Amino acid sequence: MHGGGNFGDLWRVYQDFRTNVIRERIHQKIIIFPQTVHYEDEGNLLQDAEIFNNHPNLTICARDQRSYDLLKKYFYNNNILLVPDMAFYLDLSSYIKNEKTGKVLLLKRVDKELQDSNNDLEQKITKADQQKEIEVADWPGIQYTEQEKKYWRGLEKKNKYLTKINLLVSSAKGVNLDFGVMNLFNSQEQLVKGCEFINQYDAVYSTRLHGAILTILLNKPVYILDNSYGKNSQFFNCWLKDFENCVLID
Repeated sequence: MHGGGNFGDLWRVYQDFRTNVIRERIHQKIIIFPQTVHYEDEGNLLQDAEIFNNHPNLTICARDQRSYDLLKKYFYNNNILLVPDMAFYLDLSSYIKNEKTGKVLLLKRVDKELQDSNNDLEQKITKADQQKEIEVADWPGIQYTEQEKKYWRGLEKKNKYLTKINLLVSSAKGVNLDFGVMNLFNSQEQLVKGCEFINQYDAVYSTRLHGAILTILLNKPVYILDNSYGKNSQFFNCWLKDFENCVLID
């Protein structure tokens, strides 16, 4: 199962899908790729832990120390590992561009993970970068039109049905619905688009963890700004604090 930052109750639709698969596939080996874990409601945490602990062959990979400690405490019957984000396995050397553009990106997320205090993010840009052209944007494809938002909300409502279909037919040869709608995206195409997006800038100030990781892989300076619950800072302190050209802005 894919990794990311949606393990817990902040993005519940993804966790519900994950929980349904684990409950239904009790006799199959399951590995969850590196995740940040965050719960706002202890009841949700205990409920999920009970289901996960009932699975005899489940490995959960945490990508920061706080997530690892929480999983070890509550998901005690599962195999818990501490590993970096899977994005670091990407070889992006052919996409690296060193030409200066005179532009700086403030990668500012537009969803509920943006810190309330991050309204003044522009003030955190260094004096040197303030002399350049500053652009503020979220990840390509995130800032949907109203029509697109309506479309995706409709798909979210249908997700519980897509999950049931996935569980029923995923054993058939060549069938992999992968969270229902996610195969609408071509991963390689999205990766190229992301590289082209980041390569427009000399430096990136990122509120998105994967935006920061992609910037590192493209050999550009990155300044990391935390999200609403400490995901970015936890990852930085676990893996990135010794990286060159990578700074956490408090």
